[in-house]
Amino acid sequence: MSSTSPHGCSDEPGGSWGNAPPARLLVLTAGPPPAPGGHEGCAYQYRSEVRRLSLAAVAGATLRDMRSALGSRTGRATQLVLAGQMIQAVMGFGLNVLLLRALSLDDYGLFSLFNSAMMLLAGFIHLGWPETFVRFGAKHRDEAVFAALRARFFRRTLLSAGLLAAGAALLAPWVAESIYGRPDFARYLRAAALGAWLTCLFMFVQNDYRVRQRYPAFLAQQIGSAALRLALCTGAFLAGTLTLWAAAWVYALAPLLFVAWSALGGSTRETLNAPAKVGPHLEAETRTYNRWLVVAMIPFTFGGQINYHIIAHFHGNADLSSFGAAGRLTLPIDFAITALTTTLLPRLSAAKGVHEIRHYLSRLKLFLIPFAMGTVAFCWLAPPLLIWIAGGKYAGIGPLVQLLIVNALVILLANPVDLVLNAWGWTRGLAILSLAKLLVGVVLGLWWIPRWGTMGAITASLAVNVMELVVVYAALWSGLRKRQ
Repeated sequence: MSSTSPHGCSDEPGGSWGNAPPARLLVLTAGPPPAPGGHEGCAYQYRSEVRRLSLAAVAGATLRDMRSALGSRTGRATQLVLAGQMIQAVMGFGLNVLLLRALSLDDYGLFSLFNSAMMLLAGFIHLGWPETFVRFGAKHRDEAVFAALRARFFRRTLLSAGLLAAGAALLAPWVAESIYGRPDFARYLRAAALGAWLTCLFMFVQNDYRVRQRYPAFLAQQIGSAALRLALCTGAFLAGTLTLWAAAWVYALAPLLFVAWSALGGSTRETLNAPAKVGPHLEAETRTYNRWLVVAMIPFTFGGQINYHIIAHFHGNADLSSFGAAGRLTLPIDFAITALTTTLLPRLSAAKGVHEIRHYLSRLKLFLIPFAMGTVAFCWLAPPLLIWIAGGKYAGIGPLVQLLIVNALVILLANPVDLVLNAWGWTRGLAILSLAKLLVGVVLGLWWIPRWGTMGAITASLAVNVMELVVVYAALWSGLRKRQ
């Protein structure tokens, strides 16, 4: 038996109203309070109560969704990788504090240029074969052809990275004198070429763990490599021997131990000895994907590092030092982005339908919201922290740090959408976008860096990344509409 309110309304949803519409519709139709009495007063009272219940329900549902997302397979993997990446970020930050304290402004500027050169080479000399392995290895992980794919991609990585690293070492004297105007920098470029080759081999070993989704082993080597660098530089710092040359060789040779570990463990030998024959259709598919991946990858790699080299051409070591020091504070955000990339790309590549993509996107929002909020807070807290840690000689880089963090936030919002488009096989569109980004970035860099130095470099990067953000979200929206 139903009871009634003071206005004569039924307290049961199906009382005197019949079947009431869902609560969310009632909330949307709530207006100013009508005069008491009659059904209008009852309707407003019911809608007001529903509004309060709906807000509580939404909050509860959001918390339940977040718990569910964190408990999902992707959520657990992301938490694991993110924890490891944060450990690496802490160790990397500590290592850079040592370098900031131990090296002069000039030497830290040259170290930043060396590290950028090594990352630049490591980003393209493998010609995209490790990432092609992630795409097709994840797709065919449980099939007999997997061993052949792994062997084929590893051999191509070994050959292409070795030949291009050797070429870079031979060109080092010319680059050091003609582009940087620093002839003595040639030996650091040779060290960067060696470090880039070892990094490519290490990258392939790591991608093998990614494809198999063996994230504990993946993290063990990632954290081990960072810990080795930190231990060696700390020892040199305490001994008073942490020079520019020592730091460069520590960075270049750190991956060697873990590449050797993989070789001695048998996985590298097993990969090299495995048959590498795949069917003609799969071979054509991998080559087409890799071709467009390279077209996208090279502009992306150069676009991320080109500003260091433009600054080196137009300005002195002190500007390089300020640019490098400011960039180090965004490392935690960079590692968070890497964690999302590491876990999501293999899962998205293995997705069989658009409903899975939509599911991952809905989960992803629950990760991005707290990251974005933390980034905004970090933007205001970071500059005093960096200046206090690094010392008075970096007192003027506060605005650079804030602008770099805003830039990192834009990348954080765009990068997961890039992954979805990549998993859909949109390598051609991403390649065209990367070429456009590189061209716009170089034009803006050559225009703004000579005038405004490091601030011009960061502003140019921000403009390019905002352009990418708009394009990839438009492409995602279009792709989801076509797949409905």
